[in-house]
This record gives sequence, C-alpha cells and structure tokens, in this order.
Amino acid sequence: MQAASSETAEGYPTHQEWVASPAAQQVVGAINRAVEDRFGNPDQVTARDQLARGLVGTALDHTTQTVVVVVDPDRVDQNQLRQRLQRVAADGHSQSGGRLPELRVDVRAGCSSAEDLLRAESVLSSRSWHPRAATASYPYYLDASDSRYRVAFGEKDRAVAEALRQALGHRVTVTIAPTPGSAVQATGRLDDPPPHWGGAGIHAPGDESLLCTSGFTVVQNGPAGKAGSVTAGHCFGPGVPISSGSHDYGVVATSFNDASRDMAFITSTPAHPTTYDHFIYVDPGPPDVRNVVGRSDPPLNSSVCISGVITRAKCGITVTSLSGGTACDATACTTGLAIGSRPGVVIAQPGDSGAPIYLRTANDGAIIRGMNIGAPAGFPPTGFIAFHRVTQIEAGLGVTVSTG
Repeated sequence: MQAASSETAEGYPTHQEWVASPAAQQVVGAINRAVEDRFGNPDQVTARDQLARGLVGTALDHTTQTVVVVVDPDRVDQNQLRQRLQRVAADGHSQSGGRLPELRVDVRAGCSSAEDLLRAESVLSSRSWHPRAATASYPYYLDASDSRYRVAFGEKDRAVAEALRQALGHRVTVTIAPTPGSAVQATGRLDDPPPHWGGAGIHAPGDESLLCTSGFTVVQNGPAGKAGSVTAGHCFGPGVPISSGSHDYGVVATSFNDASRDMAFITSTPAHPTTYDHFIYVDPGPPDVRNVVGRSDPPLNSSVCISGVITRAKCGITVTSLSGGTACDATACTTGLAIGSRPGVVIAQPGDSGAPIYLRTANDGAIIRGMNIGAPAGFPPTGFIAFHRVTQIEAGLGVTVSTG
C-alpha cells in the first residue's frame, strides 16, 4: 500500500504528505477514535482482544490515499463499519468548513481469518515451535496490509526462523538478516560528555561490544526529583555502571525486562557523579541536536522519527499499531508495544535499543513519543521497530520526561 516517492525536507516520504499534515491528522484521529469505540481502546484491551473482536488492524494505502481498516468479515459487518467511518471523516471535513481535508476511508476484508491469526499468535507467544525458540531474539507484529505476522531474526537463529516459516506458512513473513557491523562514525554520540543527552551510545565500562542507546532525560516523580536517562531494560541490569566512550554516564538504578516492561532508569550516584540535560542527538541532521520541548503518545497512523547510535536519525516512520507489537529475547517477550514501519528502509538495528522516538517541531525542537525496544538486524531492510510509548515509560519507571 505504498507509492514510490522521494523524501521531503521534514524527513518523511513525499507519498505521506496527504496524511502527514496536522489538519489531516485531526481527521485520522477521529477515525481512530471511532475504531477504538468499536474494538476497544489499546490502553485497555490487548491487540489479541481486538483481533478476537474482528479487527486485524489499520493501514494507509498511499496509492489511493485511503485510510484502510482491515477486519474479519465473519465477525464484523463491513458495510456498517464503512458507512460509520465515512460519516466520521465527512463530519470532520464539514465541521471545519473545508479547513480539514476530505480523507478517504475504507473497510476491507483481511487475507486470513481472525481465528487463523489468533492460532498463529499463540504459536509465536508460546515459543515452542523449535527447541531454541525460547531463547531466540525476534520482534513481531501483525501487518494489516497483508494480514501476516512480520517476524525478523538474526542469522544465528536461522534454524528457528525456518522452523517458524514451516509452522505458520502463509500467515507469517519471516526475515533472516546477517548481523550488522558496528557504528562507523565516532561522533559525539559515542563519547557523550556531561550533561548527557539522549541518542548517545552507552555501554558497561570496558565492554563496548554491548552497545545500546540512551533515550532521553527524565526526572523521578516525588520530592527527590532526581534526574537521569532511560534505555531498554534488556541492555543492562540493576546496579551496572554505564559509560559513553570515556565518560561516566551513571548507574542503572532500576531495570525491567518482563512481559509488560523493557525499560531502565540510569542516574548519578556518589560513586559515579554526573548530570543530564533535555537534548537528543539527531545527526545526520540538520540540525544535529534537538531540544526536547514536550512529550505525548503518538496517534495511530502518524509519522515519527527514531535516532539510534548505529543507524542514526531516520524519519518518515508510520505508527501502524499502538499496542500490537512484541519483542522477545532470551529473558522474556515484552508485549503491548507500538509498531513503527517504513518498508524497504533500515530504520534501526541492534545497538539502537533505547533510542528516542520523537516528532520534529519548529525551532529545532522535539516531542518525545517513546523509546525503541526491538528492531531487526539491518539487511535486508525490514523497516519496522517495536517501541514503548512515552506514557508507558513514565508510568513503568515512575518518571517524567524533562523538557526545556
């Protein structure tokens, strides 16, 4: 559902312009709310619950410039839902006096039934289709554009990947990618001095082989209000001292890697004193740095950017699900993750875990949307990320994003 295009100055593909403007996003937001009214709010029900009610997902058809809601016609009255959503889109256009665009919206039948897809998800979540499946690392989500689970593995898990392809057949698209190289540019990201910024390369002292990315500066809730940074929980356990190149980055105070949280809070200690500030690296830019001016969860079908230390800043990523993503490693599978997709483009790789997900704003600002958790290896380009929304991070760690 994608047309060929070049990239705009704002960093998103020109074929997204019909839906990327603030005015278009108002209409898309109204459509999203109507879908949530029918199938459940993703903050209150799981993607599996929505699927059981007949919702495969939503997609953007850039060729026809249509917002598409994909359903199981055995569980959903397509015509009734189509008429309702078309009224919502028309009302938005009419009430604005023509200020808002007249977006197309359609309801289409999925290529697989909800029952088939629920069985496939059970195979993925059980992690028992191969002897090594329970220790493999892989992100996955249900792609509404073709009603298939998109799953990505590294070369070391090739046997696990092939076994999954055999087990699920047409219900899955499996990508196997070789392990990418390490960062090739010794930018400020890889040797970030205090006050520390998000988007920096961080590692345990003396072990740069395990490289992750800092997310953004936060402040603990409560009277102490201690500042620090966040990253993915699978990167480091509690009590681990963290460095960025030659600079002390603090100590992991709290870390979670379980079914609902993959997140960690890093902060200064008497033994590892340091400071943090509300900026994120976004090279290759321009600019190379952005000031964090706000935070909010991304709307469905909106566009976001990511800035990891390996792949660096990439934009034009469409949020295709707010809670349907899962990221698995040897410790756990974290569910309820949002999904960002830009097919055919490498938007993140191993080492970009913890990277900030953000929206560009005027005057070199950024609104934090979330934090990257899972991304496939880079080649061939699989073009998707699984990430925690910013409200999940704030609630899960008891912190608030620091803004300036």
